[in-house]
Amino acid sequence: LRAQSTLIPLSNGMSEMVFDHASKYLYVTVPGGVVRRYNLVSHQFDAPYNLGGSVSSIDIAPDDSCLLVSQDIPTGSQGVVHRVDLKTGAVTNLVYDLTYSFEIGAWAVRIASNGLAFLTGNFQCCASGAIPIRQIDLATNTVSIRTDVASAMFASGIARSADARLLYITQPQVSNNPVLTYDAATNTFSPVISTDLTLYYNTNAVNRNGTLLATTMWEYGVSLDRVTDFGYVYSLPRRELGTESSVAFDSVTDTLYW
Repeated sequence: LRAQSTLIPLSNGMSEMVFDHASKYLYVTVPGGVVRRYNLVSHQFDAPYNLGGSVSSIDIAPDDSCLLVSQDIPTGSQGVVHRVDLKTGAVTNLVYDLTYSFEIGAWAVRIASNGLAFLTGNFQCCASGAIPIRQIDLATNTVSIRTDVASAMFASGIARSADARLLYITQPQVSNNPVLTYDAATNTFSPVISTDLTLYYNTNAVNRNGTLLATTMWEYGVSLDRVTDFGYVYSLPRRELGTESSVAFDSVTDTLYW
């Protein structure tokens, strides 16, 4: 309710945003390779982080020490994720080799509570094929491919719980539109579940303590499912075809915003 009276001026749009855990700042990726920081106390934008290229996905470490920002535009045959130190402002480019010729850069990035982050890739229009899920070790800044994922395919996005213990990965460009989760406590992925539903242009979510998943579906609206077995709990019906594009769980209360 307090947020309804706060309008944040962004004239040229945005891709993703994330709050810090101290509720002081909102970080937003905008066109032109820029991350802007909105001060929730002064209600003004601070000095931006100019990363160049075209940045999209963004996440913040559980201790608010750094941001990870995905770079859409690769450098030759290498992809890049930018690590922004929030104490010094220093930017470290985490570089990795692209696996396939049709892979064109980073897509979604999320940081788990165990010091690891996970990255999905993007590919050229009309291409198809397997793109691995990559791991970023924040202690060493190394990027590696996770070979224990049962279905290493293109993933549209990764959602995480507020405590960062559970990640939810959706894969809409693959037959049967599979989904899976990652448990930071055990450093393991769940089995891959085929939804047989259209998951294009969706934004999915995990509730605050990692027990419920919200999945937007092109034909049907929003489905709430248990994390333990992906069992159906409740659905929010579709209003118009393709309108269910964004959901978010509250990080403090048991509330879903749709």
